[in-house]
Amino acid sequence: MDPKNVYITNAVKHFKFIERGKRRIHARPRVIEMRACEPWLHAELKAVRPALVVALGARATEALLGKGFRVTVHRGKIFSSELGVQVMPTVHPSSILRSPDDETAAS
Repeated sequence: MDPKNVYITNAVKHFKFIERGKRRIHARPRVIEMRACEPWLHAELKAVRPALVVALGARATEALLGKGFRVTVHRGKIFSSELGVQVMPTVHPSSILRSPDDETAAS
């Protein structure tokens, strides 16, 4: 994929974390924080007009397809968003790092 044809953004702009020693572990954003970011996400989608949005992880998928949408059930399928874009949800790449074994990471 040519990087000139890719636009990368965060569906949720808040960066919350929990300190664990020298590491900062990402913390799940609250619904109010997700909603506060919606105007920026909507403006980006309107300006960029992507052919497809690949939502990495549950929070990005929820921001685009609504609360309760299950990435694990619908991973890799394409859905229409109320925002007028096609969305393909998948797991966040960092989830592979938390997988207990190679089989779980590949699923």
